[in-house]
Amino acid sequence: MDLPRPRRRPDPAQAAAMPPALWLAGVLGPLQRDRTVVRWLAEPDRLVPMPTGIRWNAISLVAATALPLLDAALDGPCAQRIGPVLHDARTGQTYWLIPPDQAPDWVTLHPQAHLLLAGHLLDIPDPGRTLEPDSPRVRWVHWPEVNGTLTSPQWLRSALLAPEDLDRHTPAAASTGSPTTPGRSPPAVPPDRPAAATTRTGAGCRYPVGASEVDGIIRAVDLRAELIPPLVSQQRLDELLSAISRIAELVLFGAGSADDEIRAFNTKTGHDYVALDFAEYDGSRSLSEFALEAARPARPWIANITTEELVEIVRRILAGDPESDYYLRLFAANVSHPRVSGLIFHPPAELRDASAEEVVHTALNYRPIAL
Repeated sequence: MDLPRPRRRPDPAQAAAMPPALWLAGVLGPLQRDRTVVRWLAEPDRLVPMPTGIRWNAISLVAATALPLLDAALDGPCAQRIGPVLHDARTGQTYWLIPPDQAPDWVTLHPQAHLLLAGHLLDIPDPGRTLEPDSPRVRWVHWPEVNGTLTSPQWLRSALLAPEDLDRHTPAAASTGSPTTPGRSPPAVPPDRPAAATTRTGAGCRYPVGASEVDGIIRAVDLRAELIPPLVSQQRLDELLSAISRIAELVLFGAGSADDEIRAFNTKTGHDYVALDFAEYDGSRSLSEFALEAARPARPWIANITTEELVEIVRRILAGDPESDYYLRLFAANVSHPRVSGLIFHPPAELRDASAEEVVHTALNYRPIAL
């Protein structure tokens, strides 16, 4: 039987913007994906068989070994680089999701590890079922901050071989709790060293283990809270999902009330959407991606933004940060240049292979031509 395949694998920015349930269920194809997300809303304990080899492979590890390892790792310097980890209490196994194009040889040599490549099915629960008191026997014991993050097999191997290094390399100032717990600060990276070039040994971050497709993004400047893409509650997303679906139907059927609905939607969100945005959104993005964009500010202008912060924003865009779409909107709202997207993605000859500093310099020095 042929395994279902999605129409396309989402790029890092798209994956990060998706709600976790949508990202997970995407391996089933668009029709079953949407049905699964809806079913999980009504039945969060439902287990859905999903194939490996499409968006992830998996490494199975005995829970007695894996759970203490995970606890130690989440308090270490690589916490943000650990992908989803599933615990099946029925079998005493955990499943660590890894990139689908990786099949590490070391797994076959480890007595407690098994590699699940294309053709295996995993019983997958709603990603919202994590550490709740009434969680079922199959649940996620870790879900990463950034959707699309997958654990590096190299890091997992080093962690298994040298678990004591997890504590040894924990930053002294690190806060407690898991990466998805509010209040946990991302591991600090010295300004003069890229995150993917650390030199820790053993289970530290020696490898570019950002296990998503955005490994190696440099964080030269820690952006303050006003510049970070705002979180959106699931309740708010659900409201917008419903509104967008309703308006799309009105537009497609030529209902006279569509214009009024769009105006009301724009008033609530601060955006300037037109009928075409609702009629054809599925040609380039999912319904959830549209809702997330609408939930965030359309023009996030920051009064006292600095040149250094603008450079860091552009650096993240150039590096393919999962939140590149929002950072592009942030950059455009805080410079006078009318075509910042073109500067980055379709640059003139003088800006080809330009650094973030050069892009920002050009944008800040733009002056409109008086007619």
